Amino acid sequence: MYCTDPGEVEHSTRLISDPVLLVGTTIQYTCDTGFVLEGSSLLTCYSRETGTPIWTSKIPHCVSEESLACDNPGLPENGYQILYKRLYLPGESLTFMCYEGFELMGEVTIKCILGQPSQWSGPLPICKGTWQLHVF
Repeated sequence: MYCTDPGEVEHSTRLISDPVLLVGTTIQYTCDTGFVLEGSSLLTCYSRETGTPIWTSKIPHCVSEESLACDNPGLPENGYQILYKRLYLPGESLTFMCYEGFELMGEVTIKCILGQPSQWSGPLPICKGTWQLHVF
């Protein structure tokens, strides 16, 4: 009883525990540098009560880190970014500051969250003039 070969994944290498692909065989996919794995990196051949054995999950994909990057969200009015970049990879964060006389409302730091597409963990903060904060 064995599984059929699930195939190669573009931009990756794979490690097979048993070339015969018998029940219990595992295949580990590792993406090349510059690529991020989407899906399960480890597949295991298991037997079903009826029919031929199958893999525990579909084969993953290796997608370019660039395509998963978050675009720079821009600047809050009366504020600036520390370490401005055009693209941020998942896991990277972006920090905002306000000009003197303005107070930051909201998140000081937002993070690029991996996804399809990747997105920022929160909205841009707002820089409020300190004179606007005190209601007389």
